[in-house]
Amino acid sequence: MDKRKMTLFAAMIAMIIVFAIFSSFWGVIFSTGGSIPVLWPSPTVETSPNGGNASNAMLVDGYQRIQITPKSVQPVIKTLARPQQYSQTIQLTLFWGESKQSVISIACSQTGEYSATKAVQSGQVQYSIWGNGTLYRWYQGEQNWYQGRVSFMTGDLLQRIPTYETILSLKQNQILSAEYVTLNQRTCIYVESAESSINTRTHYWIDAEQGVLLRAEAHRDDRMIWCIEVSEFSTTTIDESLFCLPNGVDVRTLASQSH
Repeated sequence: MDKRKMTLFAAMIAMIIVFAIFSSFWGVIFSTGGSIPVLWPSPTVETSPNGGNASNAMLVDGYQRIQITPKSVQPVIKTLARPQQYSQTIQLTLFWGESKQSVISIACSQTGEYSATKAVQSGQVQYSIWGNGTLYRWYQGEQNWYQGRVSFMTGDLLQRIPTYETILSLKQNQILSAEYVTLNQRTCIYVESAESSINTRTHYWIDAEQGVLLRAEAHRDDRMIWCIEVSEFSTTTIDESLFCLPNGVDVRTLASQSH
């Protein structure tokens, strides 16, 4: 691996560690308030004072979503469950000052216990697969790959994104606001939190039906420092080739052969 690739690899690892620490990826602390169903039966549609649908109590297919508040949002989010199989595209943008400094585009596929990504940054393409406790990683054009046991890795960490579990790990007094909103024609649970002592605010948009992250932003002193945008989400198709090593072997078959 040449010096440029080693530098890029080290930068990506450092970025993963920063996001893990900043967003509390490990040690999910569940609320003691118990599980509250996201949808409760209701014969009527609640309306806001101006005559429109209330943002915190909406009727969907005959069921009314319970009100979302900073106190209730964690028990509600705890009821969510992501699909066992899905694919999506992630754009991670890091900002310095008023200009974009770094953009990483990540194609992701998740199936069962396996996650795979194709990350593109500054013309470099990095492939990663994680599953069965093993991480595989290499760069486009290489025939050799890194392979090792990584106990702390998760599919979300591989994709470099926070998730609804990140919100569950927050202390209640860190949650500043919470409500239902619409993003890209999808109903979301929106959460704003204060997760550090350096005047930083983090905003999350979680799909209320699928339980996946659609967007996240971090602001420091009203200036955006990073932004994550998710697109092309699908539960019906995944890119099977992302689970293959440079020699064409699917790592999921390696796991089955070892048993």
